[in-house]
Amino acid sequence: MWRSLHLSRCTECVVGLVFLASAILKALDVQSFALQISYYGVLRDPAAVRVIALVVVGVESLIGAMLLVNSRWEVGSSAGSRGRLRTIPIVPHALAVILLIGFTGLIAYAWAFEGLEDCGCFGKFIKLSPGPSIIKNLLMLLLLVVAWGAGRGKSREEPVALAARMLRTAIIVVCAALIVALGVYETPGEPIRQSGQSSDPPRPFAQFRVEVDGQSWDLGQGEYLVAMLSTTCEHCVAMVSALNRMVETPGLPPVIGLMLGDEDTLTEFRKQAEPHFPTVLVDALKFVSFIGKVPPRLFYVRDGREVQFWDNEAPSPSDLLGIMQSR
Repeated sequence: MWRSLHLSRCTECVVGLVFLASAILKALDVQSFALQISYYGVLRDPAAVRVIALVVVGVESLIGAMLLVNSRWEVGSSAGSRGRLRTIPIVPHALAVILLIGFTGLIAYAWAFEGLEDCGCFGKFIKLSPGPSIIKNLLMLLLLVVAWGAGRGKSREEPVALAARMLRTAIIVVCAALIVALGVYETPGEPIRQSGQSSDPPRPFAQFRVEVDGQSWDLGQGEYLVAMLSTTCEHCVAMVSALNRMVETPGLPPVIGLMLGDEDTLTEFRKQAEPHFPTVLVDALKFVSFIGKVPPRLFYVRDGREVQFWDNEAPSPSDLLGIMQSR
């Protein structure tokens, strides 16, 4: 019996450490983890994606801490032994199994239909492609089955020590709270993707007011060509020459580049592509909520509203003039 319980505890600790490590690495940069969630193609709204990211961090840390401190659901009382309870490893095993099955299904879906490349299981710090991630989840499920099987029928009688139970509970709560607090601290609190005025249809581009070199453009007023580009995307670099031709074509609206990246990669992008139009960085989740799957995407915008968009390649200036006149 001791060996079975020892095996159960070992497997619980291994799975608990993986859950806890995963939660901590996600919490170190919740913004990047939320961006990875958006690549699954299930949720696009930035505010909802951030909430889900924090919930996942909290649940994973809670499950990991419970497994590590041997928190078990106490069921029934042992006959003839006052103050003792039988414990069976039901929780957090059931929570962990549900979470792993759910994650595996989502990864498989995004891999098959959304072209997912990195599952985001360990945040941005350890990249894991969908195939190995699914194998990892299946191995963790196997370990949980072993832990449950080794503990089932071998439930030992434990003294009900109030201090010990309170300590376990405190460890679980503090661990989960600290990790979630870290995630909240790292997550920007600004409102995301406001639609401007409450008119129909919405005006998602009205939130952008671009200022470069003392010049400003309010995308909620007038006509614009808005290019959603990534600073590290080869297709985006290749598209800049076509956008530059639009800048030089009379009668076309101003071209504005809304960029995914950071200051360093934006500087490199400007050197390499030499855009003749203003380029500014935007919030990563805002960016993803506009582009569908992958950039580049070009929008024809009028008064903050999307009129038409093109993926991967831009129309010719003459075609664009014809589209503008027809609308």
